[in-house]
Amino acid sequence: MRSLFGSTDPAHIRCKTSTLARFTKQLSVLIGSGVPLHEALDSLTRLQTDDLSIFVIPEVSSKVTRGHRLSSALAQFPRVFPSTYTALIRASEETGSLQPVLDKLAEWLEKQDSIERHVKKALTYPVFVIVLAGILTLLLFKTVVPQILETVVALGAELPLPTKILMFTISAIESPLFWLLVVCIVSLVVYYLRTPKGYLQTITVLHFSPVLGEILMASGNSRYSNTLAMLVDSGVDIIRSCRIAAEASGNPLIVNDAIRVVKELREGRYFREALESRPFYPLMMINMVGVGDETGRMAELLRRSGLLLEEETMYRLDSFVNLLEPIILAGVSLIVGSVLVAIMLPMANLVSAL
Repeated sequence: MRSLFGSTDPAHIRCKTSTLARFTKQLSVLIGSGVPLHEALDSLTRLQTDDLSIFVIPEVSSKVTRGHRLSSALAQFPRVFPSTYTALIRASEETGSLQPVLDKLAEWLEKQDSIERHVKKALTYPVFVIVLAGILTLLLFKTVVPQILETVVALGAELPLPTKILMFTISAIESPLFWLLVVCIVSLVVYYLRTPKGYLQTITVLHFSPVLGEILMASGNSRYSNTLAMLVDSGVDIIRSCRIAAEASGNPLIVNDAIRVVKELREGRYFREALESRPFYPLMMINMVGVGDETGRMAELLRRSGLLLEEETMYRLDSFVNLLEPIILAGVSLIVGSVLVAIMLPMANLVSAL
């Protein structure tokens, strides 16, 4: 079976969201049936054959059997169990409500997995078109187009600027130095994106882009609201919840703003007042939080806000994909048309000179 993880080091092990959701739901069912925690973990290890059961659950079960808390055992796998997950488990250990919290986590993870699947499905066709167009363009530049241009040059036709640009492009593609330069540039970009500063700057720029930025904003605020709702409903205090939910949002603007929000909450300001001073929190969520401040139904209203923002994310994503398809087709048509014009212009000049 193909491994779901890239390393056996606890600090680097990763896990699919769908796998973690399935594990959480099964653990909830076993505990809800009265099975002790260590026996439930052992059962999942024996019954499952995925890599989560092979690498992670046995170690967690071993620590629980030796007297460690479940939350501390999960915390050693930070890329499998996110901070939101371990924080909710820790809160449930303090309140004695592990099974209901596991149910909430399973539902939350299933929503995250559904969004991930929807995004992948929506982007499959545009990515396929881009890759196919790139491959076909390279084949044309390596086979048909050079032969036509050689014939045109041999006939002594005057070469206009578009034809010269096309010939320069073909010669560059055929040069090993060009591909070496491409590899170097791609490597530098990948290295930059893998650094914390580069990743943060890139994501921040994307959040301010015209169409994609709106999708990222809605998606980040949706995760922020849903995570806050789970944490507050599980008994975690609002200050601690804000810090954890900001990390779970994946939005660098919310993450960086968490320090300010926590500071203002400690100074006694309402949650709504802390949020409404920044433009990247949607007005609908701010109003929901304001009602929650007044009525004490913060978790319920944050959950409603998260659902509405999820719907907005899906709507904006579908709109983005529908907009992306004609843009890609227009780009492909522009490339093909430019090649045809660059080929036909010298031939037209040659015919007119006869």
